[in-house]
Amino acid sequence: MKRYILFFLLSFFISPAGSQTIITRDPEIEKMVGEISREDIEACVRKLVSFHTRHIMSEQDNPVRGIGAAWNWIKGEMEKSIPVSGGRLSVQFEEYSVGGEGQRIPKETPLKNVVAKLKGIDPADDRIIVVSAHLDSRAAADNDFTSFAPGANDDGSGIAALLEMVRIMSKRKFPATIVFMAVSGEEHGLYGARHMAAKAKEENWNIIAMLNNDMIGNSGSSETLLNDNMRVRVFSLLIPAGMRAFRCFPAVRQGRQADDNVRIHQEHTASISATVLGIGLPSNLLPFPVMTILSSILTPPKSLNLSASS
Repeated sequence: MKRYILFFLLSFFISPAGSQTIITRDPEIEKMVGEISREDIEACVRKLVSFHTRHIMSEQDNPVRGIGAAWNWIKGEMEKSIPVSGGRLSVQFEEYSVGGEGQRIPKETPLKNVVAKLKGIDPADDRIIVVSAHLDSRAAADNDFTSFAPGANDDGSGIAALLEMVRIMSKRKFPATIVFMAVSGEEHGLYGARHMAAKAKEENWNIIAMLNNDMIGNSGSSETLLNDNMRVRVFSLLIPAGMRAFRCFPAVRQGRQADDNVRIHQEHTASISATVLGIGLPSNLLPFPVMTILSSILTPPKSLNLSASS
């Protein structure tokens, strides 16, 4: 009997379950994580709520109300980081139209995404990392564009994360290019994401990763049975060694995702999409997303061989 007990104890200590995992943290990444501002995150969410609604059919020419006020404010916030970027950050609107007679949006409606591009410093490195969140909101009724629709969590939380990343990362230099997208039209059919996916495909972007931030900080998730706010879910696929990294390579859907913004990128260009289920307290908002992105862009280009996970 004693021999069996001894064998059990030895097997535990030499097994993976009984071993400790040593995590080596990149000091530069740790420094960026430390620059995250709780106050800035809260101020951003409160500002977005103050626009009353960000429904895609809401006002576009009112400076303090409606979706137009929201995308103008977001663009202005991103542009504040241009001087510290040394001219590597550019910010612009990506304009498109949706809707028409007999469609979900009953009349043609012009919309805008806000896109900030932080250009990589290596001219031979054409890799692109995409970071997204959606700026629109809606009330319960599909085309109710006048009722209060604060969208603090959906997706003020994601926009707050996006703006923090622009602010912090624009001061630093990376070999690859980062594209930060605040997209519109998510609530009515992923319109903004579809527009950007089509653009990426047409222009042959070499996307190696995408991080989509939607309703981050939630303690519960949809259809995943996860009930904490410290998980990041990654969608990936096996890439043959030596293959050109992710240039419009079709992704394999792994499981069911909580937010179908992932789907449109899977259908078009993004081969990895990490949906952030949330990093609890505001002071801890971005460690996992930042590390996910920087683990790729802080290294030189190389062939990727990623195991599929869900």
